[in-house]
Amino acid sequence: MDEIRSVELNAPDERWVMLAVARDVDTAEAWQDALDRAEISSEIRLEDAVITGRSSATTYANAPSGDQLFAYGLWLPATERERAAQVLIDAGWDGRYGHSPEGGRTSMSAGYVVRGTLVALAASALFVAVLLRAGSG
Repeated sequence: MDEIRSVELNAPDERWVMLAVARDVDTAEAWQDALDRAEISSEIRLEDAVITGRSSATTYANAPSGDQLFAYGLWLPATERERAAQVLIDAGWDGRYGHSPEGGRTSMSAGYVVRGTLVALAASALFVAVLLRAGSG
């Protein structure tokens, strides 16, 4: 497939949701082809990997640090979510972001999880300190 196909964005009465995130355009297109065969509208959107999570990031573009910056989100009408998930599961997807119907797997590194947890804890501690200071002042 030479191009990424897309459908018209959100009709006024239809809410779209992201079902899965692919690491590369080939995987995203394989998912979209499976949904097309089931007559389920879908759209591939280039997503920010910071929002979608490191385990789902694509190698499309890398920061100088080596971190992956983008991912391919698979969007579809919310009303089709369960049926679309079943179509992709039947194609070999295990329900996790970034899992390819062809059997490829992704995983989030333990270091990334630890760093994220430490940042969340530090932010929480800072928030509590600000609240305590504001309450005592």
